[in-house]
Amino acid sequence: MSSSPSSSSQTISDRDFLTMMTAHHKQAIEMADLAPSRAKRPEVKQLARSISKDQKEEIQTMATLYKAAYGTAIPSMTMGGGMMGKDSNSMNGMNGMNGMNGMKMDMNALKNAADFDKEFLQQMSVHHPTATQMSQMVLKTTKSPQIRTLAQSIVKEQTAEVAQMRKWYQSWYKSDLPNSTSN
Repeated sequence: MSSSPSSSSQTISDRDFLTMMTAHHKQAIEMADLAPSRAKRPEVKQLARSISKDQKEEIQTMATLYKAAYGTAIPSMTMGGGMMGKDSNSMNGMNGMNGMNGMKMDMNALKNAADFDKEFLQQMSVHHPTATQMSQMVLKTTKSPQIRTLAQSIVKEQTAEVAQMRKWYQSWYKSDLPNSTSN
């Protein structure tokens, strides 16, 4: 992902990474769970199944890591900049991320899209880079080998998925994905 000058120095604590990534993954799962009944192309259905499966497993990993480190379950978080728990001051440099734009999605647009596959690729290709950005941020500061491994895996998997979505979009719609950022 290309770094803007404002994001290159941003960091995120392990606690906030686990909290925010869990909420972010739940959104991706919500999007992906629409695909079995709405997607037309088998490639989109398979990608959605993979996203849902992988991210559910990662949520379990994050819950285990959070419980081991902090003694409690991961607190709930809303994507509109909502509750971050007691440690909200540890969000070093996060103010410049404007509520993590890729964490916001338009479920109504996705649910009601005339071309679900097209809308899914558009939304997921914007959603995934936020996860890779958060992962790259935590990699700058984490001392946890487990969080480092998880963050590296997220960057690798989601960068590859965005590249695949771009290829499909170009092939199917004869244009580049709008509003997706490079990884």
